[in-house]
Amino acid sequence: MFPVSDSIKVLWSYGEQDPIHGNHKGHNKNRGWKNMHLLGPHFKKSVQKDPLIQQWDVTVKNITIDASMDTIYWCKIFRVPDLKEKHHIIGYEPLLTKESKIQYKEKKSISEM
Repeated sequence: MFPVSDSIKVLWSYGEQDPIHGNHKGHNKNRGWKNMHLLGPHFKKSVQKDPLIQQWDVTVKNITIDASMDTIYWCKIFRVPDLKEKHHIIGYEPLLTKESKIQYKEKKSISEM
């Protein structure tokens, strides 16, 4: 079990082409790492709706996290809503389907991403 309330080291890289299994040549300077909180600490939603707080759901389709997978590498870039001034993220949570929740409970290594 991995400590989801602690930070996880996320490795990133990108290149002109998708890498061939295990070969990350060509990424040169386009790589790095960052410590991040992926699944925790959990944000506690307020029971009362605050008119100043906006919510933005980011979802994807056709992504399968199979219980047999040791690791999954997947990235998607989203355009944020048009904002006229500076905003802060005050919370986030994974949006999982019923099937994904079952796999997540059985295989906690999703926090390694």
